[in-house]
Amino acid sequence: MDPKQQKALLQSVRSSLLTVQELEQTVSNFSGDQVLLDTQLNALVASLKDLQSKQTLCGGSEVPIEVLRALDIGGNPDISTLDLFKQGLQENQATKGKVQALQQLREDLDKELRQAYPAAFTAYSALKATPASPAPTE
Repeated sequence: MDPKQQKALLQSVRSSLLTVQELEQTVSNFSGDQVLLDTQLNALVASLKDLQSKQTLCGGSEVPIEVLRALDIGGNPDISTLDLFKQGLQENQATKGKVQALQQLREDLDKELRQAYPAAFTAYSALKATPASPAPTE
């Protein structure tokens, strides 16, 4: 995104936030002036439409909902992103450990089967080596 587009997008975001703030003040101090409320609601809708029209400037990037929640409570998005990365890394390591444990179990079972039932293991190995035939279709 070039600086001119970035400036226009930033201005639209600021304008939308200002409109929301004005609307919030009007609602909190509502005195029955429906015309003012309707005007501000229409301004908010127009502002949001303007933001939506500039959506393509962001290049289709998606922000994880966890990062947005952290922003809502005043958190740093960089720290939130780092935390998400660390969490994904931990989950990846846990899954890798499970896969390795299952591979070791399979190797141990094969070894035990080979020792206890050599003929059955030979037949099993032969079946495993042959390609699966396609399922019959009707």
